[in-house]
Amino acid sequence: RDFASVRAAMERMDTTPAYKRMGAWHNTMRGEGLVEEMELYTDAGDRSVAGVYRLGCSLCGHKGLIHGGITAMAFDDLFGTCFYTQVKRDTKGKIESSPSAFTANLDVNYRTPLPCGTRVIFSAKIDRIEGRKIFMSGTATSESGEVRYADSTALFITPRKKKKEEEKGPGK
Repeated sequence: RDFASVRAAMERMDTTPAYKRMGAWHNTMRGEGLVEEMELYTDAGDRSVAGVYRLGCSLCGHKGLIHGGITAMAFDDLFGTCFYTQVKRDTKGKIESSPSAFTANLDVNYRTPLPCGTRVIFSAKIDRIEGRKIFMSGTATSESGEVRYADSTALFITPRKKKKEEEKGPGK
């Protein structure tokens, strides 16, 4: 999707989710030369989210090019946002009420260098849910949507539910 279609088709999140406000991507990495702009969007219809960012030149690995680790971090954070905002709305899976999930696998394919100082659109969607496993995929594209910088897949896993103390019995 290009920036105009993200804004037209998706609902903008009013604010960063509370659980992310003290995190690396939404706090430590924010500011001049870092993550300079951030807009988050969600679409319950196709279980997807988008992050529109302007990544500053202090995040470069090579001169003028965003470090690949920053790209991976952006994907990982957006996959977490996708889980947090979308999986709870799914009525078919057992994980509907789970409050958290953890990255078990993150795979990033770098397609072309990502220049600093430009607006980039990261998108993520839930592909399928199998028990405690959430499979997601995403892309990072230019503002126009014409350049694909990277694509990614992720596997998130929800924690096992702890047995209630009364089910354990005395001394167990």
